[in-house]
Amino acid sequence: MHKPTERLFFALGIDHTLVDPFDSPNNGRKTPFHRLCHFNQTLHQHCFPTATSEIINNALDLGRCVPEENLHVTLAFLGNITPAQKAFLLAQASQITIPAFSLNFDHIGYWPSSRMLWLGTHQASNHLLDLARQLQQMAKAAGVHQLDRTYVPHITLRKQVPPSSQVILDRQYEQGIFSFHFQHFGLYISEQFQAKQSQAKQSQADLQGSNHPPQVHYRCLHQWPLQIKKSKQDAE
Repeated sequence: MHKPTERLFFALGIDHTLVDPFDSPNNGRKTPFHRLCHFNQTLHQHCFPTATSEIINNALDLGRCVPEENLHVTLAFLGNITPAQKAFLLAQASQITIPAFSLNFDHIGYWPSSRMLWLGTHQASNHLLDLARQLQQMAKAAGVHQLDRTYVPHITLRKQVPPSSQVILDRQYEQGIFSFHFQHFGLYISEQFQAKQSQAKQSQADLQGSNHPPQVHYRCLHQWPLQIKKSKQDAE
């Protein structure tokens, strides 16, 4: 009998509420998360500030934006997990004790094989690397295959980006640094759902014999706190 599975991964969620302390009050004190979302939505303008919209649309396809609610930093991809494996991972993850940390995301990268455009960091925290290593080792102990490759912390911004768009990596532009502080890590599930369409669009799709492709939503199933470093005064 086929055992039910869930498509899971460990990740760092991005806090929507923390305000960037370096942001000017005149800018409305936007959070780093909202700055990142705006940057992703206007990526063409940042890459090609002098190009007209017509040139951009005709010459460059930067793929599909990852929905704001799905932005995250993957720590360990698990894939399809059985209930027994999930229970093991939940128990083991609760034993992890690693301090909270911050990351500065400062450059864009592109993977042709997966056609993904992502935001990366040149200076990964040792705490982050230790957390990812422990979670990947836990996954192996649970019988979950892990790829033998160097861990690259990143936030996926765009998917289905054609290789021709890799030209943006050769362009100079100023996107600033996105600083995020992480106080938790979590176990997430990847769920598919069918997006609702207007009646007119649905009728047209029925006539053409095509259906709107399912979309993906990432939902946090369980979250664990990272250790908050106590001040000397608190310790006393």
